[in-house]
Amino acid sequence: MDHQTGHWFIVATCEKCRTTIYLFRDLNEGKGSLNATYKTTCPNCHYTGYYDGRHYQEPFKSASSSNSR
Repeated sequence: MDHQTGHWFIVATCEKCRTTIYLFRDLNEGKGSLNATYKTTCPNCHYTGYYDGRHYQEPFKSASSSNSR
């Protein structure tokens, strides 16, 4: 999944390795309510579990320091 900065996603945290699992884009941009459990496999460690999703906004990247004098 393309993790573009500033975009919202529904995510979960793997119970085994603590990696953030991106489930899908959050088209409500964090404003909707979540009332579902998702069965998914972690792309990092391949553990399969049941997770309550949560809203997450991919942070904006800071400006590059290449413009400094």
